[in-house]
Amino acid sequence: MKRMKKLFALLMTLAMVMGLGITGFAADTTNASIIINDIDDATVKYIQIVEPDTSSSTGWKLSDSYASVITGANVTLQDIIDATADNQDPGEINTDGKLGAALEALRETVLKNGTPVTGNTINNITSAGIYLIIPEKTGWTYAPTLAYVPVNSTETVQAYVKGAPDQIQKSIEQQSVGKDGIVKYTVTVKYPFISPNYTNASFTISDELTNGKLVVDSNHLFSVKVGNNDLDYTIVDNKAPVNNATEYSIKISQYDSSKAGQTITITYFAQYTGNESAALSNEVKSSLKLTPNGTSTETDTKVIIHPSKATIKKYDVNNEETVLKDAEFQIYEYDGTNENLGKGTLVDTKQTNENGELVFYNLDATKHYYIVETKAPSGYKVDSTPKALTDAEITQQPDRTEPDGTKVIEYKCTDFGGGIVKVPNTTMSALPSTGGMGTTLFTIAGCVIMISAAGLFFATRKKAN
Repeated sequence: MKRMKKLFALLMTLAMVMGLGITGFAADTTNASIIINDIDDATVKYIQIVEPDTSSSTGWKLSDSYASVITGANVTLQDIIDATADNQDPGEINTDGKLGAALEALRETVLKNGTPVTGNTINNITSAGIYLIIPEKTGWTYAPTLAYVPVNSTETVQAYVKGAPDQIQKSIEQQSVGKDGIVKYTVTVKYPFISPNYTNASFTISDELTNGKLVVDSNHLFSVKVGNNDLDYTIVDNKAPVNNATEYSIKISQYDSSKAGQTITITYFAQYTGNESAALSNEVKSSLKLTPNGTSTETDTKVIIHPSKATIKKYDVNNEETVLKDAEFQIYEYDGTNENLGKGTLVDTKQTNENGELVFYNLDATKHYYIVETKAPSGYKVDSTPKALTDAEITQQPDRTEPDGTKVIEYKCTDFGGGIVKVPNTTMSALPSTGGMGTTLFTIAGCVIMISAAGLFFATRKKAN
């Protein structure tokens, strides 16, 4: 296969040389077109960087308008011819090595002054040569693409561009979190296109948690893959993805152009550490140093989720204005079914304040809860019947972009119970009377008998004396 490729490259070189020779003896009758593949809805512009020259020994020359930029990057006409001959398809030209730097140097020129392409086809090409094609789309980066049109060609040349979205993406499996809850994150970004000549190029992914920490153990793995295979990475600034860390930063260890365009997927777990309904925020950043001077292109995505809460208000059943302090409630998590109401797991215990209210914070809006009164205020009866709370509702907010360009994805939730959950209390009843007249009559009768007996005793004694 390698021999065949070398042979084909040699034949292509000879063909170009012959084609170049033809330019010296006959007029160029080229009438070709270039179809640009894989641009989706990107806009495209192009320039011609190599054109016929009958006075040259090669039959070609660098276009006058761009020759100084190309040679300034230490690229010669022969370098471009060799790159063209190395490819089996005249539309697929190897732009690795120092040629890539020259093409990058022309990027802004092409986008500013190049000829626009209608759709994805350059029609009515009447000049043989090599064309530099640059697609452009907001949020995407495309590698420069070269297309070679042979002399006197009337064929359609296929050019294949390579591009990937700049924006790093982040998703979360659940849209709320409760006390000490663990959530799973997935980060995706396209493996970038980087010319090998960019010795200072790097691709870094950084992630920072607010009100959370990483969970990394045998049941919660930190995984980095490209496609279905593990991706080797290097720790940046000692920010390793280890248990209890609040941030990590990694970069591709060794760039592999064959992986360009594939999806890098990072999965990991984080535990909520916030207090009193503080949001769990997670900002992931990709940083691509692609240009020769090492300038970074960064994209950020922030995912924010909120815990819910439940507010309980205790009052006298006969007068709602009479709020009750020191009523104690417990809140339980359960599966939401009637048969398991009262059989849940204890989450928290609190007492009402002077306003008759208490708030259970950091409840997971994706779960179900019920409350039980365990202690009544003085003079009132305990109502120990489990009371299910109306579930909270989660709503994804419209995506927004912060002034620094960070894309924000946020989920908010309502309170359990739909607001303040009001629980009335009844006073303790007085002890009821039992047994008719009670002991009063017997007490009086006893006293009369005792007085009569005493009087009889003294009378009998006096008579005896």
